Amino acid sequence: MEIKTYQQTVDEWIKTIGVRYFSELTNMAILTEEGRRGCQIDIADIW
Repeated sequence: MEIKTYQQTVDEWIKTIGVRYFSELTNMAILTEEGRRGCQIDIADIW
């Protein structure tokens, strides 16, 4: 299967079954929060 076919399959799933696509700002907020959690865990392991 080509990448375009996979992309279409995922896109169709998101539109019919999945929740929704997130805006760029929401994605950035989620990534920032996950990064913060990762740092928090790493710091806890060091101390």
